[in-house]
Amino acid sequence: MKTRHVRTAILCLLALRVFAFCYAWDRLPLLPTYDEAIINDPAVALSRGMGLVAFSYSGIPIADRYAHFPPLFMFLQAATFRIFGFSALTLRFWPIAFGVLSSLLLLCVLDRLWKRGVLAGWAAAVTACLCLVDLPTLWDSRAGRMDTMVVALGLAALALLLANPGHIASAIKWWVAALLIGSAMATHPAAIFYYWAFVVALWVFRSDLGWKIALGCSLLPGATLIAIWLGTHGEQSINAFRQFQTIHAQHQDLGMKFGYWWSLLLAGDAQMILYWGVTWVIVVGGWSAPVIAFLVSRKKTWAACALAGAGLYLIAWLLTGLFVPRVVVAFPLALLLFAVSLSALHGTGVKVAGVLIAVVLVVESVAMFGYLRRARGDDAGRSPGRFSALQFPAEASVASVPALWFEFMRRGRPLRVIYEGLPMDHNYWTAEPSRLEQYNIVILETDHPYLDFPGIRNRKITTVKDAGWEYRICEK
Repeated sequence: MKTRHVRTAILCLLALRVFAFCYAWDRLPLLPTYDEAIINDPAVALSRGMGLVAFSYSGIPIADRYAHFPPLFMFLQAATFRIFGFSALTLRFWPIAFGVLSSLLLLCVLDRLWKRGVLAGWAAAVTACLCLVDLPTLWDSRAGRMDTMVVALGLAALALLLANPGHIASAIKWWVAALLIGSAMATHPAAIFYYWAFVVALWVFRSDLGWKIALGCSLLPGATLIAIWLGTHGEQSINAFRQFQTIHAQHQDLGMKFGYWWSLLLAGDAQMILYWGVTWVIVVGGWSAPVIAFLVSRKKTWAACALAGAGLYLIAWLLTGLFVPRVVVAFPLALLLFAVSLSALHGTGVKVAGVLIAVVLVVESVAMFGYLRRARGDDAGRSPGRFSALQFPAEASVASVPALWFEFMRRGRPLRVIYEGLPMDHNYWTAEPSRLEQYNIVILETDHPYLDFPGIRNRKITTVKDAGWEYRICEK
């Protein structure tokens, strides 16, 4: 296939992905991921001059000082809410913008690696296609989270280093890239994936840079993170870090523990197989294939890829408690390693890989169109009468699951969020179930365990179906 045909196909897929990012952007009947409430609640507080606090989670530490995540994304969201107001558009503008930027940057990196001879042309092309049709990264990028900001900053650093290969030893490029990596680390701890890739790059070019510059660049990202953390929390920085450590240790995210994912596959979880299965196969292949290829090739490029792949895997496996790894953040790096692995194939290997990748592209494309069709049919999210059952007296105090957080913020109504998935909040309610009795109205899902609390069981309970979701309103 001619190069111009390949470029045309990639541009068409890029246009489809940008369209998918923006399609039905303002349709927000419910929060699909509860993290949006806990991430953006302090941003709303900042925009209202209340400080960095999660004001919808009274009674637990994050209500007094928010250190659930590093603060950079919250500052960006707060500035957006302050200038343009709070809405579905402003809640998700930056994640979508960074998602589009990440796609462009990954294509840029693939192009530069191909021109430098690191990647075979066909490997760069199919990897670009895999990036553009991947559904899990698309879905996550349409939520008010910071994942795509981390990816964009990390890929921007890599694209900068690959720019103008004749000046790879330029110290300015490496210092700026280090600042970008540090900013990513001040956005989410999963940016440690990109820091490791940056350290590997420093190791490869250490002789060109000199050990002083290499050492300084390796320390600058950490220094940037510490400076932003200290500037945000001041004399409470140590206590804030302890809160951060406690929260993430409690989560015990499963990360790359393959036994869990394998059990889901064996259980036949259709959604996991369709939406996440392909991504995880690529991630596993992208991190393990360079190590295998290194055993055969022994080239410097393969050595770097083997070191990067092994390091990424160890980070995901060993630091699960404190640094919660996320597939969306690691996925672009895995794709780049996957492309390097494909470039080592010859003859029959290329044909077999081509067939398998073609199947993956078809499956992912079908899944993407299914996702868009579902978004198109979600008209209840835009109806003027949505959540018509949520008409309460102005003086009524309300506690609700996070799915309705956006609706209450949009109305300017105070709300106490009940987040069972947050261990400290779950412990707060289960330690004294009577705490729920101070609220006139409690809104829970139909299968929520708190419905069995004595103070809830004895209330007037109304089951409501609204915007495709069923919940129970428990009134005194």
